[in-house]
Amino acid sequence: MRGVIPGWLRPDRPAVRGALAACIAVVSFACGYVLSGGGRNTVELADLRQEVHALSNLLTVSLLHQESASERLKGVSLSSRGNGPDPDIAAALIYTMNHDRNVNVRLAALDALSREIGTPGVRREIIRAFPGQSSPLMQIALVDVLVQINDPESRDVLQKALTRPGLLPDVKERIGQGIRQIL
Repeated sequence: MRGVIPGWLRPDRPAVRGALAACIAVVSFACGYVLSGGGRNTVELADLRQEVHALSNLLTVSLLHQESASERLKGVSLSSRGNGPDPDIAAALIYTMNHDRNVNVRLAALDALSREIGTPGVRREIIRAFPGQSSPLMQIALVDVLVQINDPESRDVLQKALTRPGLLPDVKERIGQGIRQIL
């Protein structure tokens, strides 16, 4: 049987198992919907959706606090699947962006937060993040997001950053470009 199924479709692969579980859940939900009368239980369905959303948020925050960088990256990825900004997830992402020991996880958290720059609290925390970053990759990524934010406070943070000792020439150049792009 193993020779008939392509390698990427084998059921022993985690992605295939996840896809099969999702398909089973969708089919089960559809059957339940049809058998229950097609929408008569809208209050129960709304409660169920709220519980699933709460569990998803709990899982996301939990993954962001795991020991493994790959698990934390899964948490960042899962945070992007929500319906708008959730305060608990945003707080966990902000903490991750500022304090995670792995620069790739910090970059992923910044990327997830940059999708929510319309939220004043998120925007403020991204602006505040620049002085605490020592990684040139994070500094350049933050410059790009600060240019997207495009407000006077972003410009002030970047101008102060130019006086920072030990700043790499490439980062200084990118900050200069960013300052010229803002307002």
